[in-house]
Amino acid sequence: MRILIYSWEFPPFFNGGLGVHVAELTPRLAEAEVAMHVITQTHESTQLYDNPQPNLFIHRVDTSHINNDGNIYDLAKQVNPLLEETGNKLWQELNGFDIIHVHDWLVGFAGICLKNSHACPLLTTFHATEKGRYRSPTLHNGLSQSINQTEQNLANESDKIIVCSQFMLREVSDLFGVPAEKMVVIPNGINLPSHSYSQEEVAEFREEHLSAQAPLIFSIGRLVFEKGYHVLIGAMPQVLEEFPQAKLIIAGKGPEFNHLNTIAQNLNISDHVHLPGFISEEERIKFLLAASCTVFPSLYEPFGIVALEGMVFQKPVIASRVGGMAEIIEHEKTGILMDSDSSDSAAWCIINTLQNPVLAQARVANAYRLVEKKYSWRSIAENTKVVYEDMVEI
Repeated sequence: MRILIYSWEFPPFFNGGLGVHVAELTPRLAEAEVAMHVITQTHESTQLYDNPQPNLFIHRVDTSHINNDGNIYDLAKQVNPLLEETGNKLWQELNGFDIIHVHDWLVGFAGICLKNSHACPLLTTFHATEKGRYRSPTLHNGLSQSINQTEQNLANESDKIIVCSQFMLREVSDLFGVPAEKMVVIPNGINLPSHSYSQEEVAEFREEHLSAQAPLIFSIGRLVFEKGYHVLIGAMPQVLEEFPQAKLIIAGKGPEFNHLNTIAQNLNISDHVHLPGFISEEERIKFLLAASCTVFPSLYEPFGIVALEGMVFQKPVIASRVGGMAEIIEHEKTGILMDSDSSDSAAWCIINTLQNPVLAQARVANAYRLVEKKYSWRSIAENTKVVYEDMVEI
């Protein structure tokens, strides 16, 4: 089987969970004897072609010459013809593909064009929707309306759709009128940690950021409104009443960076809230190892791969009772679910976790067993391969 993958993100260019998903899924499918050709963009000094392992071929399109005024829709409209051109060239060189698999609307234009040009089945993985991000059935912003219409067109053109949770299945069905039999739920996955950092190294790293006994509350993700980090910062005054030395670290970059720092300043807790921006893989691992608990206060979350990260690093996980995270976490068994958009609820969950370490560690053990059993990338790849095989048979 030969599959053409379109993805807006691929290493070393990451912007969120979509890039992680494609980067982890494609090597496992290649190991399962599926020839994977990934077409993606690059605007950095990255080699345009790569063959990192048998059956995995990366074709990067140089988009560094394209002017971007900050409008993601206009940028996508400029990039997609280049992606389509590369796809057509590969089609001629390789004598076609069995399936075109696109990840979200950003590359949907190219996927639809190739589908219609070559009469090839189109599979789409919806990682999120525009209306879901805004948590509103009505979009008043012209940009969001254009994105929503593009998502609708992509849903209509797709022969099959993969979503990461039952929540997303309902959302895509309700928003775009997609029948349930056209969709399949395959969750995201996570790798078990393979680091070699000693306890001494982690302790030394921890002491660079706070005192030895102080609780470290950690979160990571793109700094956008729907991730709810303003809610988490708003919880800190109550947490500090019980744990005066506690420190909150929110790693990641995004448009909310300055606003979140301003919230902390206005609450007079800047000394206890640190936003380091983008962090390296080494720093991410060390923060997770050093954390007292992890908190993910999303307002909208189709899946919540970050919650799996907290689980796999064997840290207490607190997450909003929304979307896919409410499916991953069993309240008070594998983690604690907080009320969405409630700083009071976030504060209570954090304080309860820190004050009851024995109960927290019991949840940690349950969560780790769940991740080992259900969320390995090899299992996700096997399920995806079944979808490919079913589509080829049709």
